[in-house]
Amino acid sequence: MIGALNSNIIMKSVIYKPFIAFFLLAVSAGLFGDFTVAYATSTVSPTTVVFVANPTTIRRGESAALSWTSTNADYCVASGGWSEWVFSGGAENVYPKVTTDYGITCNGIGGSAASRVTITVTDAATIPSTSYTPTYTYYNPYQVSGGNYPYNTSPTVNVSVYPASINRGQTVTINWTSTNAGSCYAAGGWSGGKNLSGSETFYPQQTTTYTIVCTNSYGSGSDSESVVVYNSVSTGGFGAGCSASQATVQVGRTVTFYGSSSGGSAPVTYRWSGDLSGTGESYPVTFSAIGRKTAVITVTDYAGRTASASCSVDIVAVVPSVTTAKKPVTGVVLAEKTDETDYDKICREKGYVKPAEIELAGTDSGTSTTSDEKDKPSFLSFLAFGGGSLPPGLGLFLFMLFVILLTFGSVVVLFRMARKREATP
Repeated sequence: MIGALNSNIIMKSVIYKPFIAFFLLAVSAGLFGDFTVAYATSTVSPTTVVFVANPTTIRRGESAALSWTSTNADYCVASGGWSEWVFSGGAENVYPKVTTDYGITCNGIGGSAASRVTITVTDAATIPSTSYTPTYTYYNPYQVSGGNYPYNTSPTVNVSVYPASINRGQTVTINWTSTNAGSCYAAGGWSGGKNLSGSETFYPQQTTTYTIVCTNSYGSGSDSESVVVYNSVSTGGFGAGCSASQATVQVGRTVTFYGSSSGGSAPVTYRWSGDLSGTGESYPVTFSAIGRKTAVITVTDYAGRTASASCSVDIVAVVPSVTTAKKPVTGVVLAEKTDETDYDKICREKGYVKPAEIELAGTDSGTSTTSDEKDKPSFLSFLAFGGGSLPPGLGLFLFMLFVILLTFGSVVVLFRMARKREATP
């Protein structure tokens, strides 16, 4: 048994140990060659991006279109003057106030790609008045801020002026229209942002060219028209005139002053001074005090020349209106009284006449009543009118009260006398 175990151990030692040693030597000697691992490989295109600004020079307050396209990109990130996540292709309008750099970085399986553009912002007073024509075209599959435009279509602009030639000081009207435009601005003889279509009036002092430039995400378009201005400003005298609607006006009434000019270059401005202050070719005013009021008109034409004139109006007090008294009844003549009470005046205004003051017209007696007899009131006149010392009607009221009391007293006395007679046996 022991001998068998020893023989097995001896066989393993003799057989396996040389084999293991040989394997290690073979590997170290490179008998089995180099071992390499093969991977399946595929070709991946790199990520690219094209980034464009249109136009690259703008006036302050205007817009520029940023457009970009990319390949093998999943998304893009904006940087610089804008900061946002954007699609792998698109366009957007920006309104920089100063010169600004705009960047974009697109990322995908092919890696990342970046691009950068610069938009130069120039004040409207210094930007050259030239039209911009792009030298590139591109397709924008996304909606552009401000609207969708036909594929690869730039704006069209039409400008017209009327009249085409004028004398200095006259007006000219500029009309313009556009199609496929996102924004427009003026150049040449005028400046600033403009509507996509419109009309404006000017007073050019020299021959001037008016230009409209309109842009969209694909490009820009422009049109220009010129106005010829002849130097025909009047070299003669420049005068002013002044007049009033009335020469004499009552206090509190309105008077209108009118100014005029001659020999000037339009437009002409009018300014009033003196006893009033205001502007305008005519000026209505109301004065609250009497006296002579003077207005001075100063006119200024477009060439800067001035002229003055003055005019005046007399302000008088209000004249009280005269009321006409009612005519008396035909055939009745009212006697004049030098002194009469307020009650007498009221009676006269209402047409009431005292009996003592009535004279029958056309009497043949030939007799005349003296003023003393007319002034002496009768008893009935005293009862009705108070004789000038009592209010009208009060005398009649007192007389009636006296009669009632007298009658009542007489009845009481007669009644008592009858009672005594019955009581006597």
